[in-house]
Amino acid sequence: MEERVIDFFNNVFLMDIKQYYDNKLAHIGVQTARLKHRNRWFLTGEIGFFAVLIGFLILYTLVPGGAWCLVCAAACFAIYGCIRLFDAKNSRRIEALGKLETVCRAERLAQDGDFSAFGDGAHYLHPQHSFALDLDLFGSQSLFQRLNRTVTTAGSNRLAYYLTTLPAQDARDDAWIEKQREAIDELSAKETWRSAFCALGNGSASSISSQQVSEALSAMEQISFPVIIRHRLLPIIAYASIGVFFILAACCLFTPLTATFPITWALLQFGFSFFLAVKTLRTTGQTIGHVLRETTVYVQLIRHITAATFVSPRTQQIQALLHDAPIAFKELESMLNAIDRRGNVLGMFFSNALFMSDLFLVCRVRSWLQRHQGRAIAWIEAVAEIEALVSMGAFRYQHPEARAAVVTSADSVCYQARGLYHPFLSPLKAVKNDFTIADGHFYVITGANMAGKSTFLRALGINYILAMNGLCVFADQLSVSVFSLFSSMRTGDDLTKGISYFNAELLRLQQLLSEAAKNRHTLIILDEILRGTNSLDKLNGSLLFLEEVARMPITGVIATHDIELSKLETTRPDRFHNYCFEIELGASDVYPYKITRGVAHNQNATFLLRKMLKESH
Repeated sequence: MEERVIDFFNNVFLMDIKQYYDNKLAHIGVQTARLKHRNRWFLTGEIGFFAVLIGFLILYTLVPGGAWCLVCAAACFAIYGCIRLFDAKNSRRIEALGKLETVCRAERLAQDGDFSAFGDGAHYLHPQHSFALDLDLFGSQSLFQRLNRTVTTAGSNRLAYYLTTLPAQDARDDAWIEKQREAIDELSAKETWRSAFCALGNGSASSISSQQVSEALSAMEQISFPVIIRHRLLPIIAYASIGVFFILAACCLFTPLTATFPITWALLQFGFSFFLAVKTLRTTGQTIGHVLRETTVYVQLIRHITAATFVSPRTQQIQALLHDAPIAFKELESMLNAIDRRGNVLGMFFSNALFMSDLFLVCRVRSWLQRHQGRAIAWIEAVAEIEALVSMGAFRYQHPEARAAVVTSADSVCYQARGLYHPFLSPLKAVKNDFTIADGHFYVITGANMAGKSTFLRALGINYILAMNGLCVFADQLSVSVFSLFSSMRTGDDLTKGISYFNAELLRLQQLLSEAAKNRHTLIILDEILRGTNSLDKLNGSLLFLEEVARMPITGVIATHDIELSKLETTRPDRFHNYCFEIELGASDVYPYKITRGVAHNQNATFLLRKMLKESH
């Protein structure tokens, strides 16, 4: 009865989320249509007032005393300019709504199991990792793809790091996990803020190359400046020179002074400013000019973060770290735009001749480096932290049926689950299981093919990874401690390196022993040890291996078809325990997918093969 009630509410929650995004997409569509309609009026106004402007100018040349035509033309030009400004603002709003629509549509598709809009992180997959390959952390339909809402490569890297590096490996403790959980829960509730954040990254995962920005900023710190640029009196002298030019220009208008003097002075200013700064600005442009787009996005992301109201300690800490970042990145963006505008030769000439713009631009670059040297990299990492939390918050929001895990401070392997199931399965269809793992004990799980052994092992591992990151877990209750994890479920051969399947298995088990020896407590999850050899050799080798690991600080869950391994419970009842996934064979075979105590007795390989051969005749 209780499970039926829980399933009912899970269904209601999921339908509510789908309905929410359907309504939001409809609202965005209405807003976009209204703005596009407004755009057409703006375009009509621009064409109309520009035509009238031309008409007044023509009329001025045709009628005597047509000064009033110039006044009307000026008024038309002013109105035309205002309409252009409103049109540009309206276009930006349409573009922003388009990006938001992309984000919301991807979230709506995710509710139906389509995660193709999000990066799958396949490039993070390393077969030698302790558990990433076996637990489907990366690749199509992986945990990473279901989580990933990052908009920069640094954010993507940070999310991948959290999934592949457990707290036991880098000194994070249960207190850190609790702070992480609080931050995730906070961002989960900020759906509007999260969607806007993702939309700032053009609505596509990992589109902004943080590495390029970091490398450009690091290279920028190596730029050398002329000695005279470093002199603190230089700006005063430059301002005085500009003042002299305008005084000469004024004297030229109101006194007999000829224009030769201000023109000569302007040319001197251009020469001094241009030739003193050209090399430095060219180097700066080559170093960082190519990341103008990325810098602009970072400005928007950081503004969005610093403008938010956070309450969890972790998000507040990151926000405080970014306190000075909006102004600094905005200033950097302004400098990059100024360097980019130097491509307009005529504009560059007059700006240097009249205002010595290159000289002041070099001074701005040097001043920026002095004030923010080294800090920009830390700001990029802070944004990456928020991106990882946003991804996890979105996952939490998408799965209201999941529960918070209890992470204990026990100095041992502790894993107590009630109603555990795999995150990739629908909560309405998944079969839930209860299971407890005690420190130093080994659990031998037998069962037929397709009975649910491998899925159960992956459910154990992937829910533990979620718990270690402060994420919701897919169980009615889950209590775990902090320990290391190692799995061996998908070992494969490597023909390019001359490694056979059996040799690959041995190398994997050797890696297991090596890594477990470095850790205080390790949970190992194994699926069919030594399947690459004959049955008797496999049994003897498996027994030998399990006897060895039983002497180490290791706890294990081992799935096998080899019933003989279950005899370990008889010889070592204090350490080994038998569990199974039993099936029912008959006219139609039944797979309950429930784990129970004992040893499986029914095997289905011969049964299914006979059935297949019978149907083929």
